[in-house]
Amino acid sequence: MAATKPEAENRERILEAAERLFVERGIGNASLGDIAAESGVSRGTLYYYYKAKEDLIIDVADRHMARVGDSILALSRSGTSDIGGTLKSLAQAILADTTRNVMHEHLVHAAISGNEAVRARLESSYERWETLIRDELGRLGAPSDRAAVAAELLVALLDGLVMRAGVRGRPVRLEDGLDGFFAFVARYF
Repeated sequence: MAATKPEAENRERILEAAERLFVERGIGNASLGDIAAESGVSRGTLYYYYKAKEDLIIDVADRHMARVGDSILALSRSGTSDIGGTLKSLAQAILADTTRNVMHEHLVHAAISGNEAVRARLESSYERWETLIRDELGRLGAPSDRAAVAAELLVALLDGLVMRAGVRGRPVRLEDGLDGFFAFVARYF
């Protein structure tokens, strides 16, 4: 049975509140009580949707990873024919959203710290992202073997840059080096 409108609205408010608190405080420092208060629902309502914090973390992780995937998909639908420009645009789009990147840092930390469910979600999403990028590079004429390697490296590069920004406490500035780097990468194809 489909969720009724109030149920869908409550779930959305809970997820949005959880995302805000996870970004502000970290996943471990945001309790279900904090999330209920932030979302404006009672604890009972929150527990109706999420019996455990783990379930809420998984839904937040799924939303987060889907949003990044949507960014990749939107880029692949842009119709550009320049491999270097496509890769540069993807990097800029991913790195520009600092709030999303902080959420990503917290989710990666949860996965590395032993949250197996989050680790599995991230791994599945990484594979999906790599497929989207590989397919886009293939559309642009890249040989499939090279597109597969480039996609995996690009996902790892972006992940590393997001983590580096978190360690540094400020966004990574790439304006000066992106053109040359991605022109170099495009020559690989």
